[in-house]
Amino acid sequence: MKKEVILAIVIGFSLGLVITFGIYTARQAISRHQTTNPSPSPQASPVTSSAHGLTITAPEPETVFTKTEATVSGMTTPNALVTLFTQEAEVIVYADTTGKFSTPVTLVGGANDITITAITPEGLTATTTLILIYSTATIEP
Repeated sequence: MKKEVILAIVIGFSLGLVITFGIYTARQAISRHQTTNPSPSPQASPVTSSAHGLTITAPEPETVFTKTEATVSGMTTPNALVTLFTQEAEVIVYADTTGKFSTPVTLVGGANDITITAITPEGLTATTTLILIYSTATIEP
């Protein structure tokens, strides 16, 4: 029995040394990799123009709704593609020739982060986020 205990201690010690050496080597490789590689140059972001914008006209941010559907309306560049991303869906509409758009979105319980992006035919983008709240709780006066 004494041989087995000594063998278990030796195997455990050896395994611990191997794991410690592996962690030490990995940390050295990571730190060397970070110091030798120059930081990447900034990537070109989508081109935006001051003439291209996106304004949400309704509803107001952080409006509380008691129904699962809300209509999001706004203004952007005429004939722009407008995408609305919610937690559960993606809605795509086109702005009319005056730049107006309106579409219903389905809300989930709690806060709903809706990301709205308008893309012109030339590829210019404008993005905004709208937070709407859906609650089934009744507020007593």
